Amino acid sequence: MRLISKSKYLAGLQCPKLFWTYYKKPEAVPPPGAATQAIFDQGHEVGALAKTLFPGGMEIEGEPWKFADLMARTREAMKKRVPLYEAAFGARHAFARADILVPVESEAWDIVEVKSGTEVKPVNILDLSLQRFAAESSGLKIRKCFLMHIDNTYVRRGPVEADRLFAREDVTAAVAGEMKNVEANLRSMLALLERDSSPDAPIGPHCDDPFLCPLHDACWAFLPVDNPLRVNGFSKEAAFHLIRGGILKIGDMPVIERKDAAEDSAGSPGLAASLKIGKKQMIQIEAARTGLPFVKTAELRKFLEQLAYPRSYLDFETFQTAVPAYDGTRPYQQVPFQFSLHIVAAPEADPEHHSYLAAGDVDPRPEFLDRLRGCLGEFGPVICYNAAFERGIVEEAVAAAPAFKAWWKKTEKRFVDLLVPFRTFAFYHPAQIGSASLKAVLPAVTGGPGYEGLEICDGSRAAWEYRRITFGRVEPDERARVRKQLEEYCGLDTEAMIRVVAALEQEAGRGRGESSS
Repeated sequence: MRLISKSKYLAGLQCPKLFWTYYKKPEAVPPPGAATQAIFDQGHEVGALAKTLFPGGMEIEGEPWKFADLMARTREAMKKRVPLYEAAFGARHAFARADILVPVESEAWDIVEVKSGTEVKPVNILDLSLQRFAAESSGLKIRKCFLMHIDNTYVRRGPVEADRLFAREDVTAAVAGEMKNVEANLRSMLALLERDSSPDAPIGPHCDDPFLCPLHDACWAFLPVDNPLRVNGFSKEAAFHLIRGGILKIGDMPVIERKDAAEDSAGSPGLAASLKIGKKQMIQIEAARTGLPFVKTAELRKFLEQLAYPRSYLDFETFQTAVPAYDGTRPYQQVPFQFSLHIVAAPEADPEHHSYLAAGDVDPRPEFLDRLRGCLGEFGPVICYNAAFERGIVEEAVAAAPAFKAWWKKTEKRFVDLLVPFRTFAFYHPAQIGSASLKAVLPAVTGGPGYEGLEICDGSRAAWEYRRITFGRVEPDERARVRKQLEEYCGLDTEAMIRVVAALEQEAGRGRGESSS
């Protein structure tokens, strides 16, 4: 009898093509990327900590693909009536492993699913419904189902307190409501495996909900880069509708005026309303059609007038963990570990570079603030990209290091957000393709190179690599290599801001007024 594991079951609920591919063409499924692997690694850490709340238990060990062996080991271990970790059950075409199986009264058991998230999600109920179905079909009596997740209000003080780090929610009723669908879902999935060819599965919101599908890049390969999904502020539902209708490029999108946004027969906004184009979307479409940038010269000049000298261009890198790494931190709190600062003293002056990268596994925030205070000076704007993020990071760090409060009270007023002219569409270049991120803006605005060629080229990868070399076991040479890459990446962020401001100043100096340039 074919047994469908819970990971494959969830894949089948997300997309029939993904489910079929797992079984019929497994070589077409790419291995997990670095970001996905980091999530898995964090999940393992959280799971190990959760087990400490159920002491005296037994781990069901064995090769993960040997279902029969795992189930036999589970049956034998159940006789001891102790908590079981990774208990395995399989029956009626369902196979699942429970994070923690807890013995309770009258020969019954509770299933405890452990997640590194901070709330119960619908996919967790789907997951637990298959677990309970498999367990009860195997003859177990299940009393309750629980979801243990991270309590993000917990603040670490000393050693991590697992009983306070986790919140445990009784989801028995929700699981019972979903269980009625499991058998029919399994039948539908088994029927898919009778097919010789992959089922048709057009792209849609399900491609990244509840997880980013591993076939995403392959299924989306037909789309050009400048497709309707990239239009900033345009609904995904409407974008997918256009794509299904054969409109694949931003420049080919229709423009539906507000007066044409009719209501459907029920009196609610119909499809036309969902397709209506606002001013910002129109800017993007027109730029795509003409290939020319859109500039609001007066608005751009007003922004640039704030940028007196000396100018301090500042960027941070942060990392976060489910289990707080330091005293005084919460789960998933952003902890700064690096900054890059370029100071331009005068219009023709060469930038002066300062940087900081935390050395080890101690709380970097006090040293981070001390170095930043020492480098930043007392005058001139502090230019950041998405300054609300940097400001928030410093505020949290200062709360943990009160000696810097007076300095921060004076300094925070100097922060200027370089994102503003792009977020408000005072400037928009078609090469941005709907994005206002610095990585999209830099090559679009300057016409020069961007982040190509860097090993670390985004903040998520930087955070993952820093965690790996700081808390993992790596050789000294590898650690030195990654630290060099981190310095290069963060330094380019502040260099990029200097180049972007120079390009905006050149554009504002042309003075053509509000128009497509």
